[in-house]
Amino acid sequence: MSMKITVGLGRLEDLPDYKRAGADECYAGFVPSAWMEEAGEAEPFNRREVSFVNVQIGTESELAILSDMVRDLAMPAAITLNSPFYRPERVPMLLSAIRLCMEYGFSSFIVADPALLYRIREEDLPGIRLHLSGEYGTMNRYVLARARSLGISRVIFPRRTGIPEIRSLVRRDAARCGDAPMEFEAFAMNELCHYDGAYCMGLHCDAFPPACRRQRHLLRGEEMQEDIPDVPGATGCGICSLYALQDAGVTHLKVVSRGERTAETIRDIEALAKARDLAAQSENEKAYLARVKPLVFPDGCSGNCYYQNE
Repeated sequence: MSMKITVGLGRLEDLPDYKRAGADECYAGFVPSAWMEEAGEAEPFNRREVSFVNVQIGTESELAILSDMVRDLAMPAAITLNSPFYRPERVPMLLSAIRLCMEYGFSSFIVADPALLYRIREEDLPGIRLHLSGEYGTMNRYVLARARSLGISRVIFPRRTGIPEIRSLVRRDAARCGDAPMEFEAFAMNELCHYDGAYCMGLHCDAFPPACRRQRHLLRGEEMQEDIPDVPGATGCGICSLYALQDAGVTHLKVVSRGERTAETIRDIEALAKARDLAAQSENEKAYLARVKPLVFPDGCSGNCYYQNE
């Protein structure tokens, strides 16, 4: 079975186009108005403290519309609550938001805060599915074992996780729990960041551009890139590594796209879908690599590789 593509949704009206482009799933942020009134941008709800750009499902009525859309399109959706930590006094509001989303038919939630994961499991929330966020941080066999104990159904590998690590962790998990396979998701397109999300205390808000917008070329002693190439996955790309990710046991590929332009996101999904299908059809990695760049990047790629050291 080929890997599935999950895409970030910032505008409701984009979902049908994303489906036609080749996306299989979506994830979206929903921030209750009460949260903005009491906590505000200084306490992230889902790592997108933004009001003036299309990155959130802004109201309960939009949540209801999205519920109808994902049902009609047969396109599963997950709701993000992926801040690395929350203040204890905010947890009742978080649980209330989860219950509201479940009333509208959403059952999958992306969570990073370990304390919130435990609190969710203490609640009576039948049918809930938890995805361990890529903002969780450290990923090793002990984390996977704990994820199993909490009933987590999908692990999203942090950006810094290399393919050898992914392969080792997936195979170790399969050896221990082969009769109950877990889903594994890896970053594939956009928003390559030289920070570790679990330890990033910066804000992604309307007031100023986040520090992670600074190109990681700086870490390699190179000049900062001024002009981002107009190609698929311009700010981060894992297309050349899709065969290796598939071989390692990855089941889902993440397109980071909340707040991105619709046309560019559609282009990214289409490029990733072509590459994903080619990876599934290729007899080995060498054959895949010989064909993928001429197919997806006939005029050259960005060079912002997610897995450049693999």
